[in-house]
Amino acid sequence: MDSDLVIIAEDDADLRDLLAMSVEGAGYRVECVRDGFTAVRRLEQTTPRALITDVRMPAMTGLELCRWVRQEPHLDTVRVVIVSAAVAPDDVSAGYAAGADDYLIKPFSPKFLRARLAALLQAPNAAPALDRPDSVDVNAARDLYLREARRNGHIF
Repeated sequence: MDSDLVIIAEDDADLRDLLAMSVEGAGYRVECVRDGFTAVRRLEQTTPRALITDVRMPAMTGLELCRWVRQEPHLDTVRVVIVSAAVAPDDVSAGYAAGADDYLIKPFSPKFLRARLAALLQAPNAAPALDRPDSVDVNAARDLYLREARRNGHIF
């Protein structure tokens, strides 16, 4: 496992750059790809700590990518975060049904993404956490997530 690598699969260049800056700000290395097929090729070569993917991408959707990851034994420790503008309960449910560990609704702040990623990667069943002095406190990350979700109306 590449313990400090996060792969981002996002076809929108501006959002891809924002996601990359946010994740790098949390202390992780980032590799960006533009579509699900390129993500698959990269995931066949390495086992990142996490994968962040958009739902709507050309050729292979983020849901299809998530399902593929969950079928690959060598990727069983990879945390998958889906980002989407789709806010309907059925859309969110489809993300979790595909095997996502988290589902973030666009738009979200970089601080919110960092908090969610930190909470996800520091959870007890997550891959071993990096020993970084700047790592985010899991309880603080959870509290921030709940505050942001309530403020943005993302809690159903």
